[in-house]
Amino acid sequence: RILFVTNKPSFYRVKFFNEIGKYVNLDVVFEIEKQKKDKLRDKNWFNNNFKNFNAIFLSKMLRFSENYYINFDLFKKVKLNQYDEIIIGQYSTLNSMMLIRKMNKIGKKFILSTDGGFAKDENKLFYNIRSYFIKSADKYFSNSKKADEFLEFYGAQKEKIYRYHFTSYTSNELTENAEMYFNHNNRNYNNKTILCVSNFEKRKNIEPLIDAWVNVKGNEKHTLKIIGSGPLKSKYIEQIKKLGAKNIEILDFVPQEQLRKIYLQANCLVLNSIKDVWGLTISEAMSYGLPIISTKMCLAGTELVVNGENGYLIDINQQQLENALENILNFTKEQEQEIEIKNIEKIKEYSIEQMVKDHLNVIDVN
Repeated sequence: RILFVTNKPSFYRVKFFNEIGKYVNLDVVFEIEKQKKDKLRDKNWFNNNFKNFNAIFLSKMLRFSENYYINFDLFKKVKLNQYDEIIIGQYSTLNSMMLIRKMNKIGKKFILSTDGGFAKDENKLFYNIRSYFIKSADKYFSNSKKADEFLEFYGAQKEKIYRYHFTSYTSNELTENAEMYFNHNNRNYNNKTILCVSNFEKRKNIEPLIDAWVNVKGNEKHTLKIIGSGPLKSKYIEQIKKLGAKNIEILDFVPQEQLRKIYLQANCLVLNSIKDVWGLTISEAMSYGLPIISTKMCLAGTELVVNGENGYLIDINQQQLENALENILNFTKEQEQEIEIKNIEKIKEYSIEQMVKDHLNVIDVN
């Protein structure tokens, strides 16, 4: 019997849980209360279609901020000794910290899974606290080389770190995406669409992207399309009005099926993040062949983008961003299609099914 502890029932997590639940007896603890509103996420981002696992929602919450809270029914609903394997999805939540402390006390081993992380200089107290919770794990799931470095920085042993392919698409969806590209490619290579799919929050660094777009030579016949949800939407709209930009579109969050059609029509995905522990839209966009512009502070970018080959990996630098955008706009159809074919091939192994295999190769299912 397996326990996985995470915070929210995101659509891509639930896909993974439903798939791995075909092979193991799985309980999943969601730290947030069921149907809890989220300031950054549209309701369609969540998925309550729990088919092959038992979902446990915590309640009785004391909330200190959007991301820091304690659920007082944690140990009432979670009996640690009944599980063969326990996977902690986020070590830094207060609930996970309490679970790790409890497991250390009773000598219960667990696996720590990370979507990514950044090693950073911090005072000794904070380093020691973070290190205590990270190095307590018996094994680790990591999605990238940078995440490996993060774990090792805080005390994880290299030989205990196992790679998994973090994704939101099933193998069938990847095949469908590739088939749509090869059989129904109606991309406009003369009047291009540059796409940004992101939360509307400060760390996504969208305001400098808007400024950079306006400065790019020859942008007039092309379109920058920004899709997402969050508190900064009105600020972006006001910025665009002040700049007088007529070729920037701001769209609300769109469901996955509609987003897939948008990916198919776009020419490039750009993520100008200040800090992004992964960036699932990069692997999504690559499954349609899109060239990628990503900062080096987005771990999906550092893992999947080779600078100058299938996109551009840039510093958080306005001039580098403008240069990368200009290069994409100046690509010929042949240049762009060469990258598109490379990216579709490269991302084929990033499926939910492969992600499940990565986990089953490590966890004890006997």
